[in-house]
Amino acid sequence: MDWTKEEIQKILGKNPESILDIGCKTGDFLMHFDSPIREGVEVSKKHADIAKKRGLHIYNNFLKI
Repeated sequence: MDWTKEEIQKILGKNPESILDIGCKTGDFLMHFDSPIREGVEVSKKHADIAKKRGLHIYNNFLKI
């Protein structure tokens, strides 16, 4: 399911304090939030590097569960 910023804020009743985007690509979704902690996981080095240049904390790796 793809969530929007507005849906997340409505459920929480406020802006989230932190947000983690799995498969964040270049961080576009994360850029919509003013949260102090905005992190992402991205496998593509190219996309992760772009997101990092945008000031986001990105883990360039696979997510192992």
